[in-house]
Amino acid sequence: MDFLNVSRETMLALANTGAVPGAKIAISWVFKVSDLDDYLTAQIEAQTTARREAAMSGNFCPKVATAAAGVREIKRGRRRELPDLEAFDKAAA
Repeated sequence: MDFLNVSRETMLALANTGAVPGAKIAISWVFKVSDLDDYLTAQIEAQTTARREAAMSGNFCPKVATAAAGVREIKRGRRRELPDLEAFDKAAA
């Protein structure tokens, strides 16, 4: 997990889908560093190629380039509005 700089949940998802080579021994996943290095090298090459092709075509869009490289976008939660601090200060006074 530290090698790829991803969370435990992301690593388990990658392993369960077969994106990252590994073996499940009893209840634990085991990964070879050389396999993770190969996976990382392939991802770097795919993403770099996608960005270069997008830049050459003049249609560079980071979301399109990463999607073309097979990278799944991480969905973020909806952002809340900031509280009105002036109203809070008035209510507290």
